[in-house]
Amino acid sequence: MKINAAKVFSWFFIVIIAMVPVIQAVSELKEKRGIQCFNIFEDTFITPAKTARKISQLLEELKHELRSADSILTDNADVSESETFIMHLEEAKSISGAMRNQYVSINRYIDDTANAIVGIIDSLTEEISVLEEDPVSIKTGLSSIYNRIESISNKINRNGLNYIGEMIHHFFKYTAFNHHYLRKYEKEIENSSIFANSIRPIVQFVSFKLFGDPGEKAIMGKNGWMFYKPDVEYLHKPSVTDPRSKVVDYNSKPVMDDPVKVILDFRNQLSEMGIELLVMIVPGKPSIYPDLINPAIKVSFKHEISHSQHILKILAEKGVKTVDLFTPFLQERQRDSLFGDSLYLRTDTHWKNRGPRLAATSAASVIKQMPWFNDNFPKTEYTMDTVEVFRNGDIGVMTRLSDIKIGKMQLNLPLEKTKCYQVFSVIRDDSGKIISRNLYRDEYRKARILILGDSFSRIYQTDEPRSAGWISHLAYELSEPLASIVNDGGASTIVRQTLSKKASLLKGKKLVIWEFVERDLRFGEGGWKEVPITVSEKQH
Repeated sequence: MKINAAKVFSWFFIVIIAMVPVIQAVSELKEKRGIQCFNIFEDTFITPAKTARKISQLLEELKHELRSADSILTDNADVSESETFIMHLEEAKSISGAMRNQYVSINRYIDDTANAIVGIIDSLTEEISVLEEDPVSIKTGLSSIYNRIESISNKINRNGLNYIGEMIHHFFKYTAFNHHYLRKYEKEIENSSIFANSIRPIVQFVSFKLFGDPGEKAIMGKNGWMFYKPDVEYLHKPSVTDPRSKVVDYNSKPVMDDPVKVILDFRNQLSEMGIELLVMIVPGKPSIYPDLINPAIKVSFKHEISHSQHILKILAEKGVKTVDLFTPFLQERQRDSLFGDSLYLRTDTHWKNRGPRLAATSAASVIKQMPWFNDNFPKTEYTMDTVEVFRNGDIGVMTRLSDIKIGKMQLNLPLEKTKCYQVFSVIRDDSGKIISRNLYRDEYRKARILILGDSFSRIYQTDEPRSAGWISHLAYELSEPLASIVNDGGASTIVRQTLSKKASLLKGKKLVIWEFVERDLRFGEGGWKEVPITVSEKQH
């Protein structure tokens, strides 16, 4: 009986385990999706063949366009003005670009720009571009281009032995033994699992209720405070300038970009245009309130909790003007009991009303020392009014705790009331009476200062209550309007990419203020890339 019971239990356990992928597969088929557990086999055995067929097709299309361009050259000695000739070369470049994308995208999770064929295709595209600029060289240029096309054809030629070798190559390099592939594959299976999606909300609800665990994106602090996990990770990981940030285990993403180098490059580009750069790193909430995560930490404004202060020091040594918010914020934190309020929201990553005011006054004190500031520039009068708003903390939103509903039970994270100071521009008549009063707004043509920022430049400024963010308060302190480009989470690179497309905004500017929260030094969306900013003489 004991043996039979053991067998029954074993078979029952096996059936239960087997039911999970079967039910998942049935669900995916009902939704007309592919069976996800087969994706790794498709990426290993089918995708390489599909890529080869697509590349072969594109190569034939490329040959056709080049031959068409060549025939036009044969019929007409002067093709420099021929729209048809240029059209064929443009189409050839487009096909070459499609070939590159096809080869770079190894499978659904892995890109590989270091592939040898990608280099050949890049050279191919460059040679086609040369033909556009110098059509008479097409006869000599075509010979080299056809050689490259032949080289690509030879590399993707699919006889049986070569195809088997390619599958083995993909199996070991890009799928079964590639940890990046496996992690993304595992993550997608986890996110799409009907069992996990059914059970996860219940587990998260119980975990939060019993243990105060808000989930993978947040850390619960004292007194109901929530902290964004990347803010905390930024502090306990090595500085982005530390070589240890480039060599990490599989659980971490290496920091390959150099923020200091990128900042210096941007400073130098602006300097060539006669524009100064001012860098303002915003302290993350854990840098100012670390004791609410770990009570053993004693806060002192002299104690460097964040390595962002070291980066500010490096920038200053290299001649970059900076605004230090860490020292005044840590000092101001000591006055929380006096105000009966905190500098940051409890369940949000952002600051409360004293934060924008302090950031503005700190930046203004640096700007007012710049020689150009005291030029005869017309002043604008601003005034402030107090208004209260209720905010739904972004950390609470990211945890999705409020979305969980089990029967009649639901978590409701309270809205947080905060006082804001709205800034208004005013115009007076000759007697001094106010005849016009309007909420602050940017003036892109008139402004001498352009701000590049993230969500700390957006909060209270363009969302509720509007015109109460640190940008408006800086305008108030300087008595002049400003201009701004803001992107949530994208202040590291995306705002400069936007500026590169709207470089005319730099016309008449004396200063660019680059504001970003400190965690973006490691986690900024788009990384830290050098972005060329070109302003024509006419624009500048």
